[in-house]
Amino acid sequence: MRVYMKKNITAYSGKDKEEDVVYSSHNLGNVCIAKNYTKPKQTYQHTLFMENAGCIKALWDAASTAYKEDLSHYAHTLNINFPDKLKITSYALFVKICYAVSKATTISLRAFNLGTFATAHADTIAATMARGFIYYMKSCENLTHPIV
Repeated sequence: MRVYMKKNITAYSGKDKEEDVVYSSHNLGNVCIAKNYTKPKQTYQHTLFMENAGCIKALWDAASTAYKEDLSHYAHTLNINFPDKLKITSYALFVKICYAVSKATTISLRAFNLGTFATAHADTIAATMARGFIYYMKSCENLTHPIV
């Protein structure tokens, strides 16, 4: 259904919760289409992703502040050395490290704890770089605060 908006708004993208309608803008804002909103089905992958995200958040909260500062310094250095790439945060790097360690050790993220990083020899940023879980940068070799 083509939609005409009031007050000279050519197109709108978003969801109207009261009417259960989703508006989407197409053709550089010249066309606005309305569709009925249908909630997506809950699948196993959604549930697994939600559980993994919760476990990663719990690990992040339990990590030491010195480790978080080292990770923040690494992220800042990475953003300076690669200005044309998307800016990365320390938490995004931590998520990447968690998934890389999980893949290397074949341990599910739901069974992770901070000791798993020590078992995988990835308990410091320098060790994580040496293992190849994140990009190696010579200027960050001195980031040796442990995660615990």
